[in-house]
Amino acid sequence: MIGAVYLGVQSPSIQIARRTLAALSALTIFVSLALGQNSVPGWRQADRVAIITIEGPIDQTTARSVRRRIAQAEQGGFDAMVFEINSPGGGVGAVLEITGAIKGSSISNTIAWVHTDAYSGGAIIALACSEIVSSSPGSMGDAFPVIQTINEEQRRGGLRGLTPDERTKILPVLLADVTDSARRSGYDEYLVQAIVIDGIELWLIEDTETNARWAINAHEYTMIFGEEPPRGKPMLAEVTGGRPTGPAADDQTEQTPEPSSDPNAEPSKEFQPASESLRDVVKEFNSPERIGELSFDVPTNRPSFSAGDAGKYRFVAYINDGSAPIVMREDQLELLGFSSGIINTDDELKAFLGADTMIRQGESWSEQLVRFLNSTPVRGFLIVVFLVALFVEMLAPGFGLGGGVAIGALALLLAPPMLIGMAGWWEIIAIGVGIICLMLEAFVLPGFGVFGIIGLVALFGGLLGTFIPSGGSFAAPATQKDLLTGATTILLALVT
Repeated sequence: MIGAVYLGVQSPSIQIARRTLAALSALTIFVSLALGQNSVPGWRQADRVAIITIEGPIDQTTARSVRRRIAQAEQGGFDAMVFEINSPGGGVGAVLEITGAIKGSSISNTIAWVHTDAYSGGAIIALACSEIVSSSPGSMGDAFPVIQTINEEQRRGGLRGLTPDERTKILPVLLADVTDSARRSGYDEYLVQAIVIDGIELWLIEDTETNARWAINAHEYTMIFGEEPPRGKPMLAEVTGGRPTGPAADDQTEQTPEPSSDPNAEPSKEFQPASESLRDVVKEFNSPERIGELSFDVPTNRPSFSAGDAGKYRFVAYINDGSAPIVMREDQLELLGFSSGIINTDDELKAFLGADTMIRQGESWSEQLVRFLNSTPVRGFLIVVFLVALFVEMLAPGFGLGGGVAIGALALLLAPPMLIGMAGWWEIIAIGVGIICLMLEAFVLPGFGVFGIIGLVALFGGLLGTFIPSGGSFAAPATQKDLLTGATTILLALVT
């Protein structure tokens, strides 16, 4: 794979290689299919390929399933893994679990097949692979994190943007992940940042000698060409009335430091912000508390642009106006150095990799069952059944039908969250304590007193705990959203 071969290489040759291979990939596929010959480069060729599908919203069940299938591919001796992605995105935690599993796999030949759309978390997962291909039609991008809300003042289709505190908690982690992916596989660092956040305005330039292409910001354009950058209609879709960009949009009293322009300087391992709008995020990267969490092993492959580069580069295109995170179609993915070609069928994919065997690994029936049982409507129904059956059993002493139904409903409630890491032993203990206290209140100490209150609180807390990931921080927006969902579901079940 390109990422495996050129990992850590600092010269622009990695971009030349990627674009040359992208231009030739269609011809390679055609020749392979027509002549039945293996004309695939050695770094890409794989005899046994596992196709791991990622379909629909990404959640903890998806993350667990993908990790299982990666482990199966490793144990099965596969040479390459293709992650077939058609997803609108999903939870940040689940997405980062998947990217970590891909990068940490012993199988380095990893290909993201954007078939048909990879938005939000789907795009971040695609970037974690060492190579990307796309179907036609196909699109990838817009990984801007949003929060679900019930605040009417902030409501916009049930979603809202990040508050300043959420921005500095969530964005650095996402930007660190996609930047690491870009450095591993040779993608443009500024472009991957523009996938995650708005406020980043970029222009495309080309080295007149090597034809290597780079995305640059307004400040770099002015340094190189000695004039204000051209605007107008951007290559990628713009959002009318979106976020203003450019130097005038930011307070210039505290600028982020510019990268060194010394051509002999060691390549930096620090985060390279694409825009002054990321000033608050840069502070997080440089804070002592987060340096270990947000550090990079691979240095940047971006050149240090300066006024001395006048005449070395030519202007190619105005990429985007920064009013929204970027979304790229299949042709734009190739043009901007992300995609190595268009793949529409399994046969074309097989020829692209020169594979003898390709095996699809989808979600198992048990994982699909866990996903169904862990859905909010189903869990709300099971809570209703559990509570009704429990109180029926309490009203009719002895172990009968009500007790059996209550135990069955409770098992269906607890098993799926435990399998995907959203419930632990404390939730089971809390629910057990709650049931015992309520039974003591009903049979031993009639009336509603201390044991009844303790029982209800323990039961509510135990059930609520099954809605949030084990070890999750209560300050995290995702955890707060899960708590709100759980509390609402349990209260509605109690009322029912």
